[in-house]
Amino acid sequence: MTDCEQRAVPQGATDDRRLRAAERGTLTFELQDVIIHHLSNASLQVMSQVDADDPQQLREVLRRVTTSTESALSELRLLISLGRDDPAAAGTDVIGQLSQRFPPTQAAARWAQRLVDAEFDPLIRLPHQADQLRMTAQGTLVRAMDVAGENILQHAPARSRCAVTVRVDARHVLLQATSPLRTPPGADSHPLGRSLRSLRERVDLTGGVFRAGPSVSTAGNGEWVVVVLLPSD
Repeated sequence: MTDCEQRAVPQGATDDRRLRAAERGTLTFELQDVIIHHLSNASLQVMSQVDADDPQQLREVLRRVTTSTESALSELRLLISLGRDDPAAAGTDVIGQLSQRFPPTQAAARWAQRLVDAEFDPLIRLPHQADQLRMTAQGTLVRAMDVAGENILQHAPARSRCAVTVRVDARHVLLQATSPLRTPPGADSHPLGRSLRSLRERVDLTGGVFRAGPSVSTAGNGEWVVVVLLPSD
């Protein structure tokens, strides 16, 4: 091979790099927005108590300020990590995505209704603690529900039973989405589509674990399973 020759890069690898860059760009802008929110909130809390002399009230304000600054620090660590790893980012509709942000419990309720309207039989379980997660985890959880819901609408058999469950503990957030397959596991390769690959990149960037693919249920039927495990702190 001469100096001027280049190795051909597989199209799939190129697409995955673009997806990763797009996710990195979106996440970077989201983190900046979140950090500003937390620090502004802490500043407002302090300013509101300049003339206060009630020790109990001041202790409560200090607790809220501590929560805000710790959250900002957590998101800032992730932002710095992204910047050190790879500064490249592709253009995305960041403003549109930020304007549509809403809590995980609201996202779950919307998806439950949307699936019912599409004549599916959804079982969606999500604890209220999901709305108290750091904002990056909330955003990734909502994205995972969106991808899982769209996957059900597009690929699950009509009027089938599907489930999305979320569990939250002191260290992790676990989402698992299951829906029946139209074809048995192994009948074809069931490749990941763009939305699932994009979600995989997002979960990887936030330090989580992602898995998606065909499986066999306890009843012996084929199903599609999406698993997302995120750090909750």
